[in-house]
Amino acid sequence: MEASKTCVTCRASYCAQCLSTMHPTRGPLASHELVEPTTKTEKPRAVTCPDHKNERLNMFCLTDEAPVCSLCKLVGKHKEHDMEDLGQVFEKNFAVLTNNFERLKGKLKSMREGLAQMEKFREGISQRVTQLKSNVKDECKKLIEIIQQREIGMLRGVDKAQETEEDALQAFLERTWNNERKVGALVTYVTEVLKERDAAAFLQTWKTLNTYVQKAFQLPELKDDAVWQQVEHQSLDFSCAAHMLHQLDFGRPHKAPAILLDRCWTTMCAASLQWTADDADVTFDVRYAKSAMDVTEEVWTAVENVRGFSCTVRGLDSDSNYRFVVIAKNGVTTTSSHELELTTKPFVFALDPNTAHKQLRLSENNTCATYVPGSDVLLPDLPFRFVDQKFSVLGDTGVTSGRHYWQVVVDDNWCTVGVAHRWTPRDQHVGSTLQSWALCICNRDDIGVVLHGPTGASFTLGCVFRTIGVLLDHDAGTVTLSDAQTGRLIHVFKDCLFTEPVYPALSVSGCLTVISGVPNPWAQTICTSPV
Repeated sequence: MEASKTCVTCRASYCAQCLSTMHPTRGPLASHELVEPTTKTEKPRAVTCPDHKNERLNMFCLTDEAPVCSLCKLVGKHKEHDMEDLGQVFEKNFAVLTNNFERLKGKLKSMREGLAQMEKFREGISQRVTQLKSNVKDECKKLIEIIQQREIGMLRGVDKAQETEEDALQAFLERTWNNERKVGALVTYVTEVLKERDAAAFLQTWKTLNTYVQKAFQLPELKDDAVWQQVEHQSLDFSCAAHMLHQLDFGRPHKAPAILLDRCWTTMCAASLQWTADDADVTFDVRYAKSAMDVTEEVWTAVENVRGFSCTVRGLDSDSNYRFVVIAKNGVTTTSSHELELTTKPFVFALDPNTAHKQLRLSENNTCATYVPGSDVLLPDLPFRFVDQKFSVLGDTGVTSGRHYWQVVVDDNWCTVGVAHRWTPRDQHVGSTLQSWALCICNRDDIGVVLHGPTGASFTLGCVFRTIGVLLDHDAGTVTLSDAQTGRLIHVFKDCLFTEPVYPALSVSGCLTVISGVPNPWAQTICTSPV
């Protein structure tokens, strides 16, 4: 490439690409004097101090890591800074860059050798793919009466693999070529800089230049990339398929698995099954569906290809009945176990005293919270505790999946019922942040407020609510609040973004009680018209 500019300070000429890389518009190199390209070799000019004209740079400021003159040390802005001999700093940093330069040349050599190797490999892709196609045809001939339709499909698969690998290799080559050009340009520039013997001129540029060198070392090694190995390692083996076809015998099916009821258990949102089977050379599918009397067609979900004789199904709803079936399969036939029905544990929690505001008194095994002004002032300050005038408390059990239900008994005073992330701000009201969803009501004033964020929507209650039901559907991202006594819907929060475990959340100005472990309400009819 032709030179576009000559740097008088560096005494080197650069093409347009190298100029933008080595002399950016910002930084110490930006102050260098650039002129039209020239081949004239002039005696290097002494580098002078930018703050004190005509003063040569003869010291190095360790504080600012820059060459300075004597006046800078005596009366200038570097007066109180630590200094070191310019020559000593030059020798030390020159040695560092020289060592890194040798490593950089080794890096460039390795990249070029790798590129040559990949070029040779790319030339052989067609030959290797042709061999793969031949193998496909040979194996298909052995099974022609059974898998004749699959031969064309597998050939297409090989063609697709060829296209995919060539595309991946081409993309990798382009990235590597680009890196090689950058490293090559850097090597050329470093070569010129290392010819510099003027300490001040060298130290004005060495730090930025060494940063570019360090970044070049971070470029990926070709030997660490497996793109060029993938097609080479592909092979075909139909021995298992041929053996399976020879074993076709519907007159001798394998024995069905037997679920061990005494070794099965459930939690609030999971169920674990164990079973036995005579044939160890099989895999299993665990199918399950939620039992519901008002559902005409059950929806079955499967955990497929289980190896071994146990499986734990997670993400279930609390206090719900599920039907389970274990299916054994050997690739030829399948057999099913008897159907087993299990019930998940109900959602049970208490109020967490470590999060409760100091003026909330918890009682009845931490299921009742009462606001008592001026009480418990000697309680310890904890990072989880609500503070200021935020008389709130969280439940002690979080939810990460499934559907869960509980109730809150309220009085005539203002109170807030809802859910919140575990780390919802403790200096904010429940419902006043984007990490909480809540309903604030006051039976005495006949007012309710829907809260999620700094603003809320108020409405008239129209009746007295004594027990608020909360239905949290974590998977669907909804929180439903209703009158637990009548089933009347109050409000539904939809499209909730739960990014942390979700906990029951309450604020109290009087007294309220939580009731957990009660049956889920979705088997009952709930009014779909909000208040």
